[in-house]
Amino acid sequence: EGKPGGEDQSGGESRPRNPQKGSAASFDCQTYPKLCKEPFNCQRTPSLQWNDFTSSAKPNLGIWCSSPSYQDYIHQCIVEHDLVKAAHTQFEHTAAGRHGRDTLELDGSYCFIDGHCLNEAVDEHTTLEEATEMCNERFGDRWTLANGMQSLFLHDLPFALTANMSNGFKSRQQTEGFLMAACKMGNYHCDVMYCKETYCKNPYFIQKYSHFLDDFDWRHSSASFQKKGS
Repeated sequence: EGKPGGEDQSGGESRPRNPQKGSAASFDCQTYPKLCKEPFNCQRTPSLQWNDFTSSAKPNLGIWCSSPSYQDYIHQCIVEHDLVKAAHTQFEHTAAGRHGRDTLELDGSYCFIDGHCLNEAVDEHTTLEEATEMCNERFGDRWTLANGMQSLFLHDLPFALTANMSNGFKSRQQTEGFLMAACKMGNYHCDVMYCKETYCKNPYFIQKYSHFLDDFDWRHSSASFQKKGS
């Protein structure tokens, strides 16, 4: 998912802080060295500026410079291409409270609300390029448009997080923006595997949130972005 408004309250794996302006010297490469290499290059662009939201059909991995505490997750998924390792690393960090008080519940509910637990199309071998095509199938070009993404990060994502999120999300209206943010940030497939490897197998989260698979009819979905080889 996507992370606006600071890392203390948001949930979901692609939710960076609201982008801020900054200089290259301001990024802490000593603390976050993995983000100061290809393909992130935060030593050059330490934080996202609004004019960086150009209309592009490709993900912008530089957005992670605005949310550096996720360096292990995104590096393991994108650079090491070990989606399973990334999934378990992220779950451990989230369960330990490193990404906010309610993030474990937010991510758990997100996994079921958006059908990731029944996603057959994404597996441990899925590439960024393949995930980008899945985003196109799911959202068309909405995730690629500059104006739409500015509005998403500035307005939509912060307002999706209410004062009390201790019981997770309740609707697809709340989570759709985070899904599109995951597409824009290049971790859509990372998120799906994060869900499948952890929350979707966990009895607590299954009992609490699996009803969403029926509520939103994911068990009968024939969507191409959910099915292997579609």
